Amino acid sequence: MGKVTKKLADFLEKKFPNHMLLGDRALAAKKFDKAIEHYQELEKKNDLCRFSLYNWGKALVGLGRPEEAIEKFKQSLEYDEKLEDSYIQLGICLYRTGKFEEAEEVYRQAATNYPASAAVYFHWALVKEPQQKFDEAFELYKKALSHNSKDIMSLNAIGKYYLTKGELDNAYEYFEKVIKVNNKFAPAYLSLAVIMNRQGIKKRALDFLKKACELDTTAKRFLVGSPEFENLREDPQFKDILES
Repeated sequence: MGKVTKKLADFLEKKFPNHMLLGDRALAAKKFDKAIEHYQELEKKNDLCRFSLYNWGKALVGLGRPEEAIEKFKQSLEYDEKLEDSYIQLGICLYRTGKFEEAEEVYRQAATNYPASAAVYFHWALVKEPQQKFDEAFELYKKALSHNSKDIMSLNAIGKYYLTKGELDNAYEYFEKVIKVNNKFAPAYLSLAVIMNRQGIKKRALDFLKKACELDTTAKRFLVGSPEFENLREDPQFKDILES
């Protein structure tokens, strides 16, 4: 672009700013307040659309204001009731603000519109857990996997479900599947260490712990605080893992 052309483009952008484009750029740069300013300009001109409303909601989420974000995601769905991402983000905000029943209704509607969306079923399952509806969550995680067999978050969640129930072989199978999809997913190695330790296979438990901590040093916090590894506290390799 020549100097004259660039100057003209800069002049036009200042004189007639594209607030949707500028808002989206600010959002991508995590300048959430600035993004909202641009979306507010669109609102003044009655020029909002489903995508600008969705991104406005995302900016509010970025600022830690989920209650306000809920309204923007709802408005985006008024423009287009089949906008999948708006359903997912709306449900997440409702979940985070403790509105579990409303979140479930959102995901129920999303599943009607997107019956093959693994993401919808996964997030719906998450809403079940704080309500202690673990069996229902389990079925939804399985539903997610039926549409995306490599969804590591659902694989990991099912592994945790089996681990909680003491079904160690089933749990091991799912955590192993997680690692086959992503061999750098530290939580799966931690869970495998728990399984091995419960089965009395100390060496493999320690190997899995070492791998988890190599991938994510914050995993050491779990080692320090978890009663799962009380029997390993005095083991030299365990101490080396904590100190490395």
